[in-house]
Amino acid sequence: MLPKEVLDYVERHTRSPAVREQLLAVLSRIASGDCVTWADVRGTSLKQHFQTLRRMGLLVAVIRSGRRACLEFATHRS
Repeated sequence: MLPKEVLDYVERHTRSPAVREQLLAVLSRIASGDCVTWADVRGTSLKQHFQTLRRMGLLVAVIRSGRRACLEFATHRS
């Protein structure tokens, strides 16, 4: 499940239904534990949203399985 703060961000900052759907799909992958990296989102139109979520402290990169830095929600890291 996505943290409320992340859902609030998506609702307020995405105007296009297509962008909202794409962003929610990637965020859902992160919530389910899939390893999504900065490289996975860097070349996409969603890059700005992920950078903003990181600056807001809602998204962090965590080293998992060797050297891969996977994105996780900061609220899941207590």
